[in-house]
Amino acid sequence: GLAGAAVLAVGGVVLAGERLFVADSDNHRVVGYEKTSANGPDYRIVLGQDDTSTGCNQGATSPSASTLCRPTGLVSYTNDLYVADAENGRVLFFTNPISFDTVADRVYGQASFTAGNCNRGTLGAEDDRLCLDSAQVSGYGIFMGNNLALDIDTNLWVADTGNSRVLRFPVAAEAIGTRAERILGQFNYDLDAMNGADATSLHKPRAVALDRSVVPPRVYVADYENHRVLGWRDASLLASGRAADIVLGQVDSTATVCGNGEYTAADSLCTPM
Repeated sequence: GLAGAAVLAVGGVVLAGERLFVADSDNHRVVGYEKTSANGPDYRIVLGQDDTSTGCNQGATSPSASTLCRPTGLVSYTNDLYVADAENGRVLFFTNPISFDTVADRVYGQASFTAGNCNRGTLGAEDDRLCLDSAQVSGYGIFMGNNLALDIDTNLWVADTGNSRVLRFPVAAEAIGTRAERILGQFNYDLDAMNGADATSLHKPRAVALDRSVVPPRVYVADYENHRVLGWRDASLLASGRAADIVLGQVDSTATVCGNGEYTAADSLCTPM
């Protein structure tokens, strides 16, 4: 079993209540530690695996509300936890997992807890589908950014890497089938390909972050294949498809060269996560 196994490729790390949660991607699980232990953090709870399983979806051919397959990003609000379940093409929501509740209560991106295909197995994207990318998760180390974030109103933001977009899901979510209400990187929900390099486009974004230290709050996206970070100065008023106000790592919004042609320059980026 995995109860005492070492953490391999690390994804997101987040505090939820009095527990520290770590996305242990190569072991297909999320591990919760008691952060107040006198001897340092102690293992307390595992999401995604039982005591006998070791593989993706506990070795089953399809997922369930209690399995994971290469989890990446994590984000928390009070004691609740969101998990980006990358190879199952979904985000799971756990209500108060610190109380040893290991069964997800909500799923984003799929029509059921037992479905796990990118974009629900279709050829196109929609506002209720996800195609999360776990290609960067391999080996022993940190290879991915945090593809989940919550804004000040607790709306959920997801870097939908495989569809080259970022989606915002409303806080008033259904248990299954919640539809996104905002989109960045694409002009329509049914588009999933990379588009031309400008301030409205994204190419395989792998991380999203909300800066709530400023008013209005800002949203930043690690635009991995375009070797830049894009920023929007007002996350609360974003319209779908709006152009970014900030470009980091490139000379302008149309440049996409890795390292901006100068790999040691302080103002350049190459495959940010």
